[in-house]
Amino acid sequence: MANSLTADVRTATTWSMVLSVLMIGAGVLAITAPMIAGVAVTAIVGWLLVLSGLFHLAFAWGAGRPAAVLWQILIGVLYGAIGFYIIASPVAGLASLTLAIALYLFI
Repeated sequence: MANSLTADVRTATTWSMVLSVLMIGAGVLAITAPMIAGVAVTAIVGWLLVLSGLFHLAFAWGAGRPAAVLWQILIGVLYGAIGFYIIASPVAGLASLTLAIALYLFI
């Protein structure tokens, strides 16, 4: 029992150190090439918006009332359109996301 626990802790510690080194490397790359890092994060946000739009469309059918279904479909289409815009032009999407975050923090 103790040997199994020790092996599990050793495995978890090894993976933790490997992931830490990878994250440090990614951080150094992000500092040295901020435009590439910004575009990469923008692409991830774009894909998350597309995925969120698909989920809104999928869950719209279980919303119950017709008004709720309509709102879920509209939100899903809006999220999908914004996600595709960000994916199609990541530099403009980066500027848009930066402006949106700045407005949010200002308000």
